[in-house]
Amino acid sequence: MASRKGSSEAPSLPLELAGPFYDTATLISMSQTTKACAASKMLAAQWAGVFSRRFPCLAALPAFQAPLADAKALVKGLLTATPPPPEPPRRGRSRGSPLPAVPLDGAGRALPLRELTIVAVQLSKRGDAALLDRPLLFGHRRVGVGCMEVANEDNEDGRFGYNGPNWEEEIPLQATAQTETLDELRSIKKALSLPDCVFLEQGTGEATPNVRSLCQDMCRAAEATLRQDVFVVAGSEVWRMGDASHTCAGSLARCESMLQSNFDWYIDRITEFGGNGEPTDRGPIVFLGILFNRMNLAMSMRWNLGAYGHHDRFAPVVEPLDYYTDCYSLGCYLIAPWRQLVIDNIVDRHPGTNIDYDEDLDEDDGHPYLCQLLAATRPVRVARAPRAA
Repeated sequence: MASRKGSSEAPSLPLELAGPFYDTATLISMSQTTKACAASKMLAAQWAGVFSRRFPCLAALPAFQAPLADAKALVKGLLTATPPPPEPPRRGRSRGSPLPAVPLDGAGRALPLRELTIVAVQLSKRGDAALLDRPLLFGHRRVGVGCMEVANEDNEDGRFGYNGPNWEEEIPLQATAQTETLDELRSIKKALSLPDCVFLEQGTGEATPNVRSLCQDMCRAAEATLRQDVFVVAGSEVWRMGDASHTCAGSLARCESMLQSNFDWYIDRITEFGGNGEPTDRGPIVFLGILFNRMNLAMSMRWNLGAYGHHDRFAPVVEPLDYYTDCYSLGCYLIAPWRQLVIDNIVDRHPGTNIDYDEDLDEDDGHPYLCQLLAATRPVRVARAPRAA
């Protein structure tokens, strides 16, 4: 919107309309300098709708179920919340962790308490109308003792075994489209410009399009068009773990590894048998995924965004590999190598750690390390309106 002639007021856009033209990282700094944004006439109920659309990963959590006292302030706070530093802050030559000490309650337990802690994630199209459109995928899960399902078979009953308190846990996802899986599939395909299928030539195993070029294009598209938000919620406070500027470094290497183990091997078997049928119990699969690596001191996020393959694992290889997002091909994983951060003195050792392989020590679920990371930044507080008598 052009400024009026003779006016010293800078050009401005209403906050509701600025989303398509600005990354959300700049939305609020812009809104604070323009009268149109500051004087928004939207009602509290309308801002509650904005919050629900923009942050569906949070909207279903108990902390946000009561009426919000100031939904507009909450949206602004979430958009501008500062995540923990991507690199350890320096303290000169002092020893110990460069992070603030983990906060403790009166009983010496790390805060926020385990039973209150939730990780919420969402994946959006970068440059979307941030206040009008919903993310492609979102989800959340509790973290802490009895909440995290540990993948390592040695880690039963919440014990993290010789690997230390490392996390690699799936966060259950929902699609923006609640009615049809087909809509979910279309939204991801459109965001990444993915073809409907991959054709394989019987007998030679040559793919059209080339699957490595397909993965390269997908990684470049993810870098340019996708953004993630990661939040930690405890009670009426929420911390931002990652911002919009994260890159997808490492995604292509992971795609290459997945191709070698899930595509190349099967193609070699097909050509070995001269194209006279698939000798294995499933055909070649092309998994598509992106990795937001080391988004702060500790955590990474891995998003599986679908695969090319056969729904029927015994289908003839001559049929094209269709793109699908059901079953295990769609997912999100939180990765936190807490053990290495303890070794590197980025987080403090705490009572109960098994980092020294001492069987007499209590179980270590990694939760105090998360609390120490949260102490490096201030939370956004969720204000609730008083309930009617």
